[in-house]
Amino acid sequence: MKYLDPSEHVLLPVLISVRADAAELLSEMALEMGTTIDELISALAEDSACDLSRPSEFLDDVVIPDRCSTQDLMNRIE
Repeated sequence: MKYLDPSEHVLLPVLISVRADAAELLSEMALEMGTTIDELISALAEDSACDLSRPSEFLDDVVIPDRCSTQDLMNRIE
């Protein structure tokens, strides 16, 4: 796991629901890694979200009009 300066941490309390076998697996993973389940889940979430900070690349060419008529929609479909 990557070290983070404590000043970079943002506390985000969450409640998750997992099956009992998943909780046991997470507990075993944390134990083997010498960390807590909280730190393990935090690292998994951070790794999963690391590339999500670039949504503007996908939305640069998207234009959302203020209003749209039925004819505008029909023209767009064709």
